[in-house]
Amino acid sequence: MGRRLFRDENRKKIQENENMIGLMMRTTLLVGATAYAAGVMHSSMRHYFHRYTSEEDRMSTGLVQEVKVIEEPKAKKSRGGKK
Repeated sequence: MGRRLFRDENRKKIQENENMIGLMMRTTLLVGATAYAAGVMHSSMRHYFHRYTSEEDRMSTGLVQEVKVIEEPKAKKSRGGKK
């Protein structure tokens, strides 16, 4: 009788562990799929926004997404090579 009680307790613990592992796997997959979908939506929105809007609309306040720095490159300093 004592062994049977011990086996039942082990089965309960094993079942709880399997449930926890399943929960963690489902949660990980759900978070991954949600992040992927959000990235696809953002990328698609950005692509179509740039494709179908005019230059004025893209450069209006609040929607600037690119900054181009116009500057001449500085001359490289020599490192004391042969003269």
